Amino acid sequence: MKIKFSAIITIAVLTFFSCKENKNDPKPVNPGAGDQEVMTRLELQLINISNPSDKIFAKFNDPEGEGKGAPPTTDSLKLKAGSSYSAVISIFNDTQTKPDTISKEIKQKANEHQFHYKYLSSNTASGSNINVKIIDFDTQVPPQELGLKFNLIVGTVTGKGIFNINLRHFGADSKKTNSPSDGEQDINVDFPTKIF
Repeated sequence: MKIKFSAIITIAVLTFFSCKENKNDPKPVNPGAGDQEVMTRLELQLINISNPSDKIFAKFNDPEGEGKGAPPTTDSLKLKAGSSYSAVISIFNDTQTKPDTISKEIKQKANEHQFHYKYLSSNTASGSNINVKIIDFDTQVPPQELGLKFNLIVGTVTGKGIFNINLRHFGADSKKTNSPSDGEQDINVDFPTKIF
């Protein structure tokens, strides 16, 4: 009887701990967003609207993937005060034998993705800001912003800051919103920026 009783206690204890929630288990920000794409490289191309020969190319590169190998590298942006630029984002997965262009998939699944852009200036003076106007949209009714293409309008005051690119990912069970904290984070990059 003692053996049977001990066995019952052991089973009960194991069942309790196997069913008990582990507080250390990571929880997805949005369970409906599904698997995240692997993104190792983000390229930003800017063309001065009033002077198309003035082109800027900046890259974030993490070739081995997030949390692996050497730290990622990020280029700096140098923007002319009072200028406006047309911008295009391209994203790649370089962990494949042949690099995969993830931005094509993002465009195909525009209803599940939303880019957000923000400039954090070290200068508090008026005119030291950067404004972004997204010019591509998804296929919803009414359409919502995507953000692979946008216009970047630079303020008239020189200074330094950070230009942040934040891509959010939504799934079939999660409605796309325009909030930079909703959905799951696919990629988040800070470009050191100088306005001159």
